[in-house]
Amino acid sequence: AVLYGTIGHSPMLDALEESKAVQQTLLAGLPHDLKSPLARMRLRVELTDDASFKEGMRNDVHEMQDMIDQFINYVRGSDLATYKFQPLNICEWAEERVASWHDAGSPVHLQHLPAEAAYINADPLSLARVLDNLISNALKHGRPPIEVSLTVSGDQAALSVSDHGDGIPAERRAEALRAFSRLDSARTMTGSVGLGLSLAETIASAHNGRLTLDSSDSGGLKVTVTLPLISPPAS
Repeated sequence: AVLYGTIGHSPMLDALEESKAVQQTLLAGLPHDLKSPLARMRLRVELTDDASFKEGMRNDVHEMQDMIDQFINYVRGSDLATYKFQPLNICEWAEERVASWHDAGSPVHLQHLPAEAAYINADPLSLARVLDNLISNALKHGRPPIEVSLTVSGDQAALSVSDHGDGIPAERRAEALRAFSRLDSARTMTGSVGLGLSLAETIASAHNGRLTLDSSDSGGLKVTVTLPLISPPAS
């Protein structure tokens, strides 16, 4: 047997990197390749006189566009070169993000927020993708109300999103974090390509944090993103 040390690259690591690069290339090209066929479908749908057929096709095209958007968000969120890190008051940020969902009429509530400001080093755009993905997943695959909480302990901030659905069994949570995973027996995955949790974990890791899955108090799914705190920026 040949053992590989920690210095240099092994054939297995090289193969994994190549596989990831191929996956990223395919994901990046897919939305562009589907743009023209989808545009033609929309045009043909509008030309039909059958109202029932038209409505059904509109729904199908909308679902396909939603899947494409998931691919685009995954590729963008996985491209660490585009991240722009800056000190971020995560308490103020979380309050504003949840308020935007609540004001739009979604059953999303901020359950807990620290009284004092807490800062992290973050790319606000990608971090917003994490929270929006987790809330969207909870609304689509769990049951409302959706509860968001932010706690600070020691040198870490923990942002959690909980739903009141059926949750994900402990033995399937590692599978749920893999890209393109579909847990049909655990959750209804209509319109999902299985990238939301994988993207959220990737972004959390890019922020030197971690993402964990657990059960909420109601028995639903609780997703927690733990991020390291930094000192407040000089005023």
